[in-house]
Amino acid sequence: MNSIGVSIPTYNRPNELRALLRSLPAGVAAWVSDNGALLPPEFRQEFPDVQFKSLPGAPVGMFANWNSAARMATTDWVLVPSDDDIYYADSFDRIGAALDAHPSAGIVVFGHHVVGDAYEIVASWCPEAAVLRAPHGFEPFKRGVHARMPAIAFRRTALEELGYFDERYVYAASDSDLVQRALLAYDAVYVPEIVAGYRVWQQGATRTTLATPGWLADIEYWGSKMERLLRAIPEYAGQARQVREELYASNLLAGLGLLRRQGASAECRAHFRRSRFPLRARWTTQLRILYQVVRTLRA
Repeated sequence: MNSIGVSIPTYNRPNELRALLRSLPAGVAAWVSDNGALLPPEFRQEFPDVQFKSLPGAPVGMFANWNSAARMATTDWVLVPSDDDIYYADSFDRIGAALDAHPSAGIVVFGHHVVGDAYEIVASWCPEAAVLRAPHGFEPFKRGVHARMPAIAFRRTALEELGYFDERYVYAASDSDLVQRALLAYDAVYVPEIVAGYRVWQQGATRTTLATPGWLADIEYWGSKMERLLRAIPEYAGQARQVREELYASNLLAGLGLLRRQGASAECRAHFRRSRFPLRARWTTQLRILYQVVRTLRA
């Protein structure tokens, strides 16, 4: 039987972290990287079986904290949820069964609920069942990563070989970057079972930064990195540029759509004008981008 652990990066969210830790069953190892060393001693005393690591002083970057947590793990398999995510009563039974059934895999992808501020379910995503040899596990996610971190299990040795999360990102994509690199390098399994709640805040960082030049700068870095990697893989060399463009286009589209839904028509058009247009993306994706902008002209 494989051992499973949960590595949790946290920053000043004790109530959410408490809910996450309480959702873990007995016997599942847990490590917490406490960015800024803000958790009080009494909080740690509530969870004597959890290993805590303090990062005192000025808070480190988000992805540096993720790496701090991930590198603490010693189990065969590791999940890296955010401190406000949640697991369910049978989550680890489902996870453990899938990991034991696929001993050669390096990454196993499960489904997740999207949950709101009160952990209410607002949407769900589940993959189609698949067992794919490397690099073909990349195929379902070549235009973007639909799974979320609390529902993705990585073999710990794979994380070590991949170098964990790329800390050069500022706002986004380091998690998706890691997932795509793992799918290219290791055998992958997609399991159509929901095992986690991925929390989305109404005023969360993603919503406030998605339609910004900084976000797209991260996406450009991600795309260029993936293009270089794909050009060295025969199965994907001919698709490398389009994959890069689709990653950029989908994020540009998401930002435009967010602004339009918020009624920020002028900001939507401004975001479109200052952004690069992805001419090498699929024409259907290009039309969707233009459609978002045209809709603001009618508002």
